[in-house]
Amino acid sequence: MREGDGAKHFHPCLGFKYFPKAQKAEIYFKDYTLKTYKKKFNCDIPSKKWSHIAVQWSRTQGMQIFINGKKVLVTE
Repeated sequence: MREGDGAKHFHPCLGFKYFPKAQKAEIYFKDYTLKTYKKKFNCDIPSKKWSHIAVQWSRTQGMQIFINGKKVLVTE
């Protein structure tokens, strides 16, 4: 969060991009120090169909990403 002009500005802490033609995705997140972590990975998200994307992160186990219940990425 940034203050100064009277307004409060929140920095996004999690972002997700999907590139359907390449069947790749990119996820990024910022920690409390605003350090950004990025990871690209292969995945297939069905088009014209609802999909569930879940992200789990912990200091000890890193980040895990699930798409429709299937684990697609694990980082340390």
